[in-house]
Amino acid sequence: MGNRNQLEYKIQEWLGAEATDDDALLVYAHMRATGLIIYNDNLGLHIPDIDNIDLLAVYAAAQAAAATASTTFTLYWTGADEDASLAMGNFATHADAMAGVTDTEVTLLDRCADDAQRQRIKDGSWSVSVTGANLWGPVTLNGKPVDFDAAVNLMDDEIRERLYSKFDEGQEQEFLDAYVAAHAAKYGGKEFSV
Repeated sequence: MGNRNQLEYKIQEWLGAEATDDDALLVYAHMRATGLIIYNDNLGLHIPDIDNIDLLAVYAAAQAAAATASTTFTLYWTGADEDASLAMGNFATHADAMAGVTDTEVTLLDRCADDAQRQRIKDGSWSVSVTGANLWGPVTLNGKPVDFDAAVNLMDDEIRERLYSKFDEGQEQEFLDAYVAAHAAKYGGKEFSV
């Protein structure tokens, strides 16, 4: 799920020339987990208090959190029409995953039966998602932390499936917020709870 967003690139810029893609992704994930990055329907993903954030302190905290987490970077190929998405392998770093694109594409192309299939592979796109223990952090419901998986298990199937494809990994809070609004609309204002 998902490509790097504008905010990740901005974080990498703020970290400085020596920062890697992995550094920016790690800081982004930590800022999401700790509530420094939030989602607003009008603004999208944003950092409300950017002038008062010590980014190097956030980076140090993110590194410490990542040291205790089991982080995996998964490489995905997605068809141009987005009707297919294939996990193509797990890697230790974002850079390793992106470096794997060329070899993985060659492997996919070799397995194609005809030119139309080969063109479909070439027209597709590549992305990397990151998962890890406590990497994205908890979500909140009515101002209280809740387990995201527990919340998903309690959701209305139709609403959950309709909303799922609209959000990327790492947007669990935005997904939950959108679900809560859709739940209230479908059930006459009834509040979703976990």
